[in-house]
Amino acid sequence: MPGLSSAAGIAGLDVEKYDYWIFGNWGGLTHEDNTTGSGTVEVTANRWIVRSQNTIDSWAESVIGPDLLCNREITIWGWVFCDNDNCQGFFGMLRAFFSNANRQRVCFDILNGAIRAVCADGTTSKVVDTGVTFPGNTWRLLKIIFYPGNRAEFYVDEVLKATIRDNLPAITDWMDILGIGIHNTIASSRVVFLSGGILVKIKRKVG
Repeated sequence: MPGLSSAAGIAGLDVEKYDYWIFGNWGGLTHEDNTTGSGTVEVTANRWIVRSQNTIDSWAESVIGPDLLCNREITIWGWVFCDNDNCQGFFGMLRAFFSNANRQRVCFDILNGAIRAVCADGTTSKVVDTGVTFPGNTWRLLKIIFYPGNRAEFYVDEVLKATIRDNLPAITDWMDILGIGIHNTIASSRVVFLSGGILVKIKRKVG
């Protein structure tokens, strides 16, 4: 798939049990976008950016594949930037866009500066406050480890902040491997973006 590169040759990685993928050159990615109001999505060589612009209640969100069946352990790391805390954003794995409040997902939700961990099974959501804030104009290293049918762990700056065992997507569900989004809650431009070098680790299917 364009934009994906195997990292199996990097020393120190457990390539016998896991596949590793680096999302490097954002400009080569195949992505699906959804915008409302004045929302925009911008993909450059070094940044994957969603903006709500200046119209209140504007949305911008973007997902990339490949689609994965939720029956394997998946880990994603990403450097995420948010320019203001008066907004709602997300980073993680998901099945659909903002239009479905309980869409299947395992992701971080950023709500007015608070970083929350979220799992949803398509019917019900489980939300846990991590106790960590995301002030405007700052970077955070966010990591999610998804253990299918068991739990999801959420790390902020490499510190475990939440574990969710309820409302996990089923092992028969499919999700996009990575998505980001933004929703502004006041009439002012807001932006969330990822830097290059996102790492995804996927446990190989046994048998």
